[in-house]
Amino acid sequence: MSNTEKIRKLRRNIAELIVAEAPNSRAIQDLAIRCGVKEVRYPFRNSDCILCGRCVRACTGYIGIKAIGFVGRGKDRKVESPFNLYSELCNACGRCIDLCPMTVVPCDGPMESGKEYLCGNCESKIVLSDEIPGFCISCALGEGFQCERSYVNV
Repeated sequence: MSNTEKIRKLRRNIAELIVAEAPNSRAIQDLAIRCGVKEVRYPFRNSDCILCGRCVRACTGYIGIKAIGFVGRGKDRKVESPFNLYSELCNACGRCIDLCPMTVVPCDGPMESGKEYLCGNCESKIVLSDEIPGFCISCALGEGFQCERSYVNV
């Protein structure tokens, strides 16, 4: 029941909203392409963070340090260190940066405000990977979301 047309339509809409929030992330653009998004109907905002919480989970769960966390509620929610001060608990491991989908720059580089678009450069590679078993997408599709395709190049 998780792959019905209604669910796929909802996924496309959520992916469109995320791309509109942060079009300067290749990982997010690739995710939208995987969900079947062809165009974005919402205005672009160019945010630096989509509040996915991957950095917070890495810091609190994996590492167990709690140097960063969510602060605020609703539209004021953001990721910060406690009291917005550099945390002495942080050991500068960089795990939060490695997991952040916002650190993966789009194929054509950062987009200028007002000139954002859904590049679609990886769309043909997705079709090819679905048609050819064992084909690896070497364009780093899903980078930032730890793409689990561990195929060998054909």
